[in-house]
Amino acid sequence: MTRHERRGTIVILVLIALLLGATVMVRSCRSDTVTTATEVQRFQHEVDSAAQAAKPTKTSKDKPSKPAKSKRKRTRKPEHPKSPQQPRPVDPVPQF
Repeated sequence: MTRHERRGTIVILVLIALLLGATVMVRSCRSDTVTTATEVQRFQHEVDSAAQAAKPTKTSKDKPSKPAKSKRKRTRKPEHPKSPQQPRPVDPVPQF
């Protein structure tokens, strides 16, 4: 490696280390994400009440009626035999 390549590699490694350090610092300094037990309970209560409000009650009137079945017999279409496939053409491989 030349001197310039070595210096470039060192600079890139230092930049990566600085980015990792900054990421760790930002994550450790955040105090906004601290939740208390009362907030968690309030959230669970909201979710539970929303789930109960969204649940429809089932009655016998809600069931869809079944369509009348036709008594006609289905006739099968005759199967057509598949035509044999042609082999794929193979291009010659160049020789070096």
